[in-house]
Amino acid sequence: METTYDQILETSRRLFLAKGYAATSLREIAEACGIAKATIYHHFPDKERILLALVEGSSLGQEAMLAAIRAQSEPKPRLETAVRENLRFLAGMSGIMQLARRELPVGRELIDKKFAPAIRDFRALLADSIAEGGRRGLFRAIEPEKAATVLMAMLQGSVAAAMFGDGRIPAPEAQAEAILDVFFNGVLL
Repeated sequence: METTYDQILETSRRLFLAKGYAATSLREIAEACGIAKATIYHHFPDKERILLALVEGSSLGQEAMLAAIRAQSEPKPRLETAVRENLRFLAGMSGIMQLARRELPVGRELIDKKFAPAIRDFRALLADSIAEGGRRGLFRAIEPEKAATVLMAMLQGSVAAAMFGDGRIPAPEAQAEAILDVFFNGVLL
């Protein structure tokens, strides 16, 4: 069952992404939730704290993503899981992260602090999987850190390209299949 706290967060997320952070008032959030504005103040002192809570939720989502990747022990399935989970994560949080970076005075610093360690862990998981696949003869000899950086650029670039294109992020599964195909098979005949 969804709590009032969760309802406020989800409604705020939807309104912030649809209308923009600055254009969304606490009154509008309360009306959309079907609650009194005072109820929002019971959970959050101001609109900024709502956005910070959404960023925190994204941080927890990143930890869940890393746990799912770590659960895979074989190199190729681990990379496949990494691509799929990362695209799901990026699709779900990219709008909130952009809002926080743009709208909060400490947004960029907060996001860097919260997400930089997990990004390093993600890159290390990719590089370790590539190195292990190389040792087992599953992958060709390649510098694991560089290959991990390329894979991360493919992931982040696919989301950025969509956002700067028509603004819609493609379905993570379809995007994952395309990235995995190019990463594992290349483009040469």
